[in-house]
Amino acid sequence: VVMLCDLGRLAYQLGDVTTARSALEEAVPAGVSSRLAALDDPALPFTLLGAIYEQSAEHAAALAAYKHAIALAPSRSDLCVRLGLCCLALGQPEAAIAALRDVAERDLDNIALQKAMGQAYASAQLWDEALLALEQASRLAPDDHHTLQELANAARRAGNKSRAADALRQAVELAPEDVNCLRDLADLLAADGKHADARAIYLKAHQAA
Repeated sequence: VVMLCDLGRLAYQLGDVTTARSALEEAVPAGVSSRLAALDDPALPFTLLGAIYEQSAEHAAALAAYKHAIALAPSRSDLCVRLGLCCLALGQPEAAIAALRDVAERDLDNIALQKAMGQAYASAQLWDEALLALEQASRLAPDDHHTLQELANAARRAGNKSRAADALRQAVELAPEDVNCLRDLADLLAADGKHADARAIYLKAHQAA
């Protein structure tokens, strides 16, 4: 088992996903974690398998792999993030929230975790909760214009158009050529009756496209 896991890890690091998958699936058939006691990191084979399955959009298999990994390493926030994102990929926002919420409340300084929490709440259309989580993610990564764009969407859906506009202006300042940010800002301004400003932003979006 140790040799197979080492082969799988090395093959994955070298980009040989086929060999990595074959070795790791042989090492842990049907998710049998009892065979991994001799490993320094018993969760690693399941973690790598989860990543491999995600790459091929096998989200149900990835979900199962991450569940096994978390059972072996329950303190790993990164595994909870992957589990939550797999739930979202499978159209299960409530399951994603259940997987992420407790960990996110304990680990407020984890950017990926807070962003995934916001995405889970947004998928469940819990916009106030999504806004809070994405505000925290944005505080942790103020230069991430993608997070600001998601924050703006949550703010708009929560009825806070002013915060949405502020977030989109910040996003545009950080990424002035991002067509999606420009169009979102223009749409918001147009909906607010600021047609001259909206036309100017639409023009910038057209030039950037």
